[in-house]
Amino acid sequence: MSGADTLAHVENLTVRFQRPHPRTVLRDISFTLQAGRILAIVGESGSGKSVTGRSLLGLAGAGAVVTAQRLEIVGQPVLGLSQRAWRRLRGKEIGLVLQDAMVSLDPLRPVAAEIGEVLAVHDIGSRGTRPARVIEALTEAGVPRPEERARQRSGELSGGLRQRALVAAAIAARPRILIADEPTTALDPTVQRQILDLLRTMAERGDAVLLITHDMGVVSAVADDVLVLKDGHVIEQGPAQDILRTPRHAYTRSLLAAVPGHRSGPSRIAETSDETPALAVSGLTKHYPRPDGAPVAVVQDISFTLRQGRTLGLVGESGAGKSTVGRMLLGMTEPDAGAVRLLGDPWSGIAEPLRRSRRAAIQMIYQDPLSSFDPRLTVRDILLDALHAAGLRDKPAALRRAGELLAQVGLPERIIPQSPRILSGGQRQRVAIARAIATNPRVLICDEPVSALDVITQAQVLELLDSLQKRLNLSMVFISHDLGVIGQVSDDIMVLRDGQVVEHGAADAIITAPKHPYTRQLFEAALHLPKAA
Repeated sequence: MSGADTLAHVENLTVRFQRPHPRTVLRDISFTLQAGRILAIVGESGSGKSVTGRSLLGLAGAGAVVTAQRLEIVGQPVLGLSQRAWRRLRGKEIGLVLQDAMVSLDPLRPVAAEIGEVLAVHDIGSRGTRPARVIEALTEAGVPRPEERARQRSGELSGGLRQRALVAAAIAARPRILIADEPTTALDPTVQRQILDLLRTMAERGDAVLLITHDMGVVSAVADDVLVLKDGHVIEQGPAQDILRTPRHAYTRSLLAAVPGHRSGPSRIAETSDETPALAVSGLTKHYPRPDGAPVAVVQDISFTLRQGRTLGLVGESGAGKSTVGRMLLGMTEPDAGAVRLLGDPWSGIAEPLRRSRRAAIQMIYQDPLSSFDPRLTVRDILLDALHAAGLRDKPAALRRAGELLAQVGLPERIIPQSPRILSGGQRQRVAIARAIATNPRVLICDEPVSALDVITQAQVLELLDSLQKRLNLSMVFISHDLGVIGQVSDDIMVLRDGQVVEHGAADAIITAPKHPYTRQLFEAALHLPKAA
């Protein structure tokens, strides 16, 4: 392509941090963003993917020293740019979809105000015309009932809807460049394909997209070019089809080999002789009020039995009620009707003091780890609190156990004094898993526990959960939009739509021969097929 087609030019980009200790996180990275093309940056957590994207926005981080032989955005050199000049570029010429939707949206403002601010800052449209553009952006991002969602705040939205609201904010001003940092992490297959179609549409109209992802299925679906990073270095780059079909570097091959796949054959977990189920759920129903106060059923008449040592995969689109079911199972939300029994004893509908003594038996790994941590606490504090709750009150012993927990989830002990805010998304999720297993639970409710992890770390964590399950006869409810992950970990699968069960049965049967049209639609979307003509 000619130089006029180059919307961003990066040559020998290097990023160093001085605190908390001197380190180089990117070294001599070079690439271009071409009009009409999607460049995917892939690599493990901590490889430098997000820092690369943020460096193109002047947001590399506090204390970052950014150098480059050439760094241009839409023809403008940006090294040494003032913050005022950066603000003129951000949002208008270059948009960003962040990875952590929960902490990226203002919980005190409606979604419409969040998106409208982008338009107001850049003086796009008028006070009278901006609301229509907000609704248009939400629609483009695949948000159902956009007029209603525009009036809601982030805390009223599911994780998938929050992510789509971020996409809408990033595209509202129609920037020429979009940096999408894990834009489909929290999305179910159907909505994921809508977002991927949107990225492809942006490229087709002449924009450039920088896609940061650990999902190789997403890469194969939309990327024109791929850049593989490891420890801040470029390992391999070139046309997507060449790298996906004939990767030259062993590291690239390991990324592709780690993609989760369907487990075939008999159940991984033998039937237990213990007749007491881990969870017995009957008729769970929950309503929440709409913005106008009218009740709407988000979960309706859900029943299942989870045997000890087995895994139930819970799938469905964003807003299907999966996370609400998880909170009711955990005892954090009371059902309006129905009941939950934990290890044979009543769990829902009982006083909290009665629950408190039994909480160690059931733990949750949350979808968004950062928002589940107290921001004042270090990794040490988080793990010591969990161990204290589990009855380990001797501090030296607790510190030793904290180190063991970090090792179990693949983290170095040196991160123990750090704040989770300075860790990568994958590292934060592994801290959350360490906290969950600290109490030696009998049941784990896993709400998208590997959604923020690169495929290699994801495989390690799934292997960890599998080994824990076998060793402890652990039972799991695994909530995920990633059907590859669900197929790998589940003995049984329950498919939800609009809060109702549409299909429930053995994992092998549902994956190989789904009976319900909606289930077939989910699996078809998961293949990342091109949009029908």
